[in-house]
Order: sequence, then C-alpha cells, then structure tokens
Amino acid sequence: LLIGDVTRLRQILINLISNAIKFTSKGEVYVHVKKNSSIYRETILEFLIKDTGIGISADKIEKLFKPFSQADSSTTRKYGGTGLGLVISKNLIELHNGKIGVKSEVHKGTSFYFTIQTDKPDIKTNNKNIEKIARLKDKNVLIIDENLTNIDTITYMLQNWQMNVMSINHNISEIMKLIKENNFSVIIMNMNNIDLNEVNIDEIRKYKDDEELPIVTLTFINDLQAKNQKHVYTYIQKPIKQEQMMKSLVNAIYNNKESKIKIKDKKITDKLSDKFDLEILIAEDNIINQKLALKIFSKLGYEADLVNNGLEAIEAVKNKRYDLIFMDLQMPEMDGIEATKYIIDNNYSNRPKIIALTANAMPEDQDRCFAAGMDDYLSKPVSIDIIKNVLIKWSEIIYS
Repeated sequence: LLIGDVTRLRQILINLISNAIKFTSKGEVYVHVKKNSSIYRETILEFLIKDTGIGISADKIEKLFKPFSQADSSTTRKYGGTGLGLVISKNLIELHNGKIGVKSEVHKGTSFYFTIQTDKPDIKTNNKNIEKIARLKDKNVLIIDENLTNIDTITYMLQNWQMNVMSINHNISEIMKLIKENNFSVIIMNMNNIDLNEVNIDEIRKYKDDEELPIVTLTFINDLQAKNQKHVYTYIQKPIKQEQMMKSLVNAIYNNKESKIKIKDKKITDKLSDKFDLEILIAEDNIINQKLALKIFSKLGYEADLVNNGLEAIEAVKNKRYDLIFMDLQMPEMDGIEATKYIIDNNYSNRPKIIALTANAMPEDQDRCFAAGMDDYLSKPVSIDIIKNVLIKWSEIIYS
C-alpha cells in the first residue's frame, strides 16, 4: 500500500496506454510496474508501457514532448489528436518527482518508461488473501497459451503464490502427455489464442481417472464462443486481475461451486431485443466509446457489430444486412459523412437507417449530417435511455 495521487497516475497511464493501443494494429501492448527503490518512507515506482506498433523514427522523438506537436504532422495523417497528451503526462510525472523516457524503432514498436515518487503509510496492512494463498501453495497448474507475454505474466503471478507452474501451446498430444505425467490440480487456458476446432476440451478435462480436471479460461468480454464452452469450470475476463485469478483457482481446485466466479454482469431488466429484432452496426474509432456502446446495446439485449472507420462500415454493409447504423462523424481512413453518402448511393433500396453519433453538437453539424442523408442525430455522451428511445422510434418505423 502506497500513498500518491491516484487520479493523476491514472491520467498518465490512460494517455500512454491509449497511445500504445492506437498505434498498434497487431501484436500486443504490455504494461509493467515494479519498485525501483525504497528509502525510509519514499518508494520510487517504475512503469513500462511497451507496444509492437508502428514505432517512431529517431528524428521525431524529440518532438513528442512539445505542445501541439506530433510525430506525423501531415494533413492526411491517419491518427488524430491534439499533441498535448504526452506533454501533460510529462508535467504530471515531474510533479511526482519522476522522469519519463522513450525508446522506439520504426515498424517494431515503442517503449515509454517513467518513474514516480510515492510515500509509505504509517499503518501496517493485513493481507486479506493469506488464507487463499495458503490453499494454492504447492498446487500444480498447467497454462495452455500461445502468447509468451501472457505465460510470463501469469507464471510470475502464480509463482508468487508458491504454485508449481508448467506451460505449453495447444499441441493436443503434448498436452495429454503432460497431464498424464503430472498431477495437475487445474488448467488455465487462453481461449483467444487457441483454435477451438483443434482442441477437445472435454477430452482434456476428463483425462484424469478419478475426477474431472477443472479448466479456468481467459477470454475477452465479448467472446461468446469461449464463454459458451460447456466443459469449462469458470472464465476470467481479460485483463487479468490478481484477486479474480486467485478466487477462481481456489474455487476450481476445491470445487466450491457456491462461490464459483463468473464475470459480473448486471441483470438485464429490459430486453428490448425480445420486442424488436434488429441488426445493429456501430462505426466508432474511440476504444472507450466502443466499450460503452457495446455495453449499452448488450443491456438492451443486442449483440451489435463494431467497425473502426467509414471504410470498414461500407465493407460491413456489403456483407450483411443491417437495420441501424450508429455512425461517428470523425474517424480515420474515411469519416462518417463520406461513408453515409456511399451507403446511400449504393444501397438505397434496402439501406439501413443511419444515426449520427458524435461529440459535435453545433446546429451546423446537425445540418451537415441530415444533408448527407443521415436519418437521425445524437450528440455524445449518450445514455442507455437515449439509445433505447431511438431504437424504439426507428423500430416502430422499420416494423410498420
């Protein structure tokens, strides 16, 4: 337990992690924190945010921490932004008596690293998980994953709890050999890196003669294929939280079904999808807005499809019939206005209703949307009640 400004630290991390995600189309974004040093009541924390994205050339790095300056300053740049995020982060880090640096290689990725100073509290804290850790000690666990970073991260976590860890990819014959030769108490399986057609989960789980071998799976929030596996004991939503992992392993090993861990979903109190069966597409490039929109539609009973820009929206409409499209205006590659015009011009007889979903709230912005042929207009932020009313409004028209 350390004392510091959690709000400012969160702001720094959001800036750096959001940048890493924005500039990484494939591979991974890795976040690591460790204690750098500790003297008396002062503790220096060191953070690393590493990605496998587009990278930054050496001559552009010096511009990163200057106000309103970006590595790509062209008018046709793919990635938007004000160029203030890194400047704000640097100032906040220096206010924490810390420093920030960057290493990068074009087409290979970028690493931002920074330190902050924190204080130790006067009080001593009790570890509320001591009992759970004791129950995991010396238990054998097998990790099935293709991603080395995932394996390293989980292994480090479990070894801190004094568990015996082995790992392997999804080679089914090697998995069976390991299970036969070792007395595993539980298996951790990353479903997002495994071809479910190649791995027989039922065969793995029932390989032990006397009892079923519990499987804890790691999956993304919207991965319904992984969540619907009948033979999985429980699943953990990524990114992994230590306490959730600990509870899941204890429950799986000791078969404590009453406290079986599932992702905490709020009860859906009003499934609008039961009344109106709609195919919905969301065109939005901001990751946080994407998650919010998917959550809202999920609460109303809809599994909306998601695209990141106008070009992807056009491609989606070509491959599937949609009733409604919620279209952001400002997106990379192609904006919402141009995408709307294309969809109307090329799919007019049976086109979906297109609803602008944008932070632009000026009257001229609304006029521009309707001039392009959009059917409705919503300004951000939106609530579940606003979305619900819009769905009812257009459903009644579609079904009339």
